[in-house]
Amino acid sequence: KYGGGARPEGSRATDPKRNRWMNAYLEDDALARVEALRPIAERESLTLGQLALAWCLRETNVASVIVGASTAAQLEENVKASGRRLSPESIAEIDALFEAPERLRV
Repeated sequence: KYGGGARPEGSRATDPKRNRWMNAYLEDDALARVEALRPIAERESLTLGQLALAWCLRETNVASVIVGASTAAQLEENVKASGRRLSPESIAEIDALFEAPERLRV
């Protein structure tokens, strides 16, 4: 939805009351990482949103994931990530893309 820094009319990114925390996620580096997920999602036959949810849900320490769907259609798409198993290759690629810098590791 925000690919290439787009801010579709009516989205949270265009609402000054709701976008206070979004600007950091719409910076070039973050958007480039998200775009790098697109071929992984395609290979896994998932949308980008479904890929993100499947990646979060694979973690055994995660009891649930809050999706924040605004419409029934969004919820129906999100549910399709449930029970999906990502390939080890895809998990490794995603982890490498979003690896925390050395200074942020705990």
